[in-house]
Amino acid sequence: MGKGTNLTAGSKGCFPHKTRWEQKHVTLADMLSSMRTGDVILFEAGLSGGCYHSGRIASVGVVYHGASVLPAQTKSGKRMMLRLEAPHLLEATGSHCVGSPIEQAVKGAFADGIGVYWRPIRRRALKGEPRDELDKPLPIPRKLCRVGAASDSFEMPGGYDWDSVDLKYANWDNVEEAGMAFTVDLFREDSAEGVELFNKLVACQNVREPLRESQEFPNEVQQIENCWQLKNALTHREWSQQCVNMTRNKAKPCEPVSDASMSSSKCWPPGLCSQGRAAGPRLDSRSQKDKLASDLGDAYFSSQIVALQMLRAGWRKGTEMSDMYEPEDFADLPEEHLSQDLHHHVRLGPMVRVHISEIEMEQAMSNSSPNACYHSAAASRSPSLEVRPLARSSSHEASSGAAENTPLIARA
Repeated sequence: MGKGTNLTAGSKGCFPHKTRWEQKHVTLADMLSSMRTGDVILFEAGLSGGCYHSGRIASVGVVYHGASVLPAQTKSGKRMMLRLEAPHLLEATGSHCVGSPIEQAVKGAFADGIGVYWRPIRRRALKGEPRDELDKPLPIPRKLCRVGAASDSFEMPGGYDWDSVDLKYANWDNVEEAGMAFTVDLFREDSAEGVELFNKLVACQNVREPLRESQEFPNEVQQIENCWQLKNALTHREWSQQCVNMTRNKAKPCEPVSDASMSSSKCWPPGLCSQGRAAGPRLDSRSQKDKLASDLGDAYFSSQIVALQMLRAGWRKGTEMSDMYEPEDFADLPEEHLSQDLHHHVRLGPMVRVHISEIEMEQAMSNSSPNACYHSAAASRSPSLEVRPLARSSSHEASSGAAENTPLIARA
């Protein structure tokens, strides 16, 4: 992982004129081998007039240990369906919440000229989560096999419910409709695990928490009333399944708003007001019933879905409701609100810029002309993107060249 000051916009677009956070860099391959449950992926604003503009986080997603059934094609053009266990990304994009392999999501962003950042989470292992000899969470594995082939190499404790994907539907004829990947459940809603998960989600409570930890701010400790938490945090399997469950919800757009417009913004529920950015929890006059309805709604925006899953894992104190967070609250910025709500054993690492290749990463780190643009045909056609649509490749419609554009490909 390198460290520099100048960046490129994914694999297309302009070099940013000015950055707002300390920069580190990583290739997509190196990131994939190091990702853990709960890591955060941030997407910058997209292209405008064929040129990339840096500096604002437009959406975020959270990483989970998941599995999908997805299409692949050999060099000879033979089509098949694969089972993949890998880091997946839960995000609210377009009209629906989506769970897809990280590689697919990031390459889709690169194709749209969108900058991607990774913030690894530092935390204790969840109950039932694979861990190393130091009791730290292990990276999410990447396992691949052909549908129909016998395999017991998948590493999710308790396994997956592969039958939750209907193979009569999960095929090449429907890859566009499914967004190129068919998400697999860990367990069914009506199973004993499913019932236990539901009972945990509806059992919330208001508790008293310190706003800041005394060992870090001995003279600034402030007790916060009515922190909103689950009575019992989710286990690793429950948390991963809930990520899958949320892919069945709708997504709604969330435009960054100022403090003065919180209560009137379409993203902010009525009854909210502000005490100032990063000055302490923003006031929330909603009832406990209204708060629960927000958490268990049928539509979410990107920062809400990430904040909500962090709360359910027990990583957030709940000083503010999940629907009060903006995408930039997950960035390494002075005005963000997230860090003061994290428990003392939880931290998000630095902003790490993701690159498609080592060559591009080296170019970004050594670039001496931050105002210079470089364009491509795709960049010139791309509009300004506030909410990133689900990337779908037209390469599936043609056999020639399809293997080169499929995000995850089996090579025979």
